[in-house]
Amino acid sequence: MRVANRIDELQRRGKVEKHEKIVTDRSGSNVVKAKVIDKYEYYICDYCQSEIRILNEKHKHKQLGGTIIIPDSLTNRGRVELALCTKCLKLVVREFEKRLREQRERRK
Repeated sequence: MRVANRIDELQRRGKVEKHEKIVTDRSGSNVVKAKVIDKYEYYICDYCQSEIRILNEKHKHKQLGGTIIIPDSLTNRGRVELALCTKCLKLVVREFEKRLREQRERRK
């Protein structure tokens, strides 16, 4: 479903939710003794539903997405905070711009 169509739902959500994932080594016989291999936080992209890992400040330049605030000028309903990966950012902005153009043409 397009992000522009879900704008009300995304606006009611408020801040983007952070998820946490723990990757364990279950080679042992007991779950309690399982070693934690990796533990990280991530966002879920609002456009393609892929994981966007939240990296620390040292590796922030390698992060493949994050949160963005879409301004009122594009949504016509107030500011909306979205979690987007880098490949979806341009697609979402185009989607909002196209919707804005269509609304302006209808008014004429």
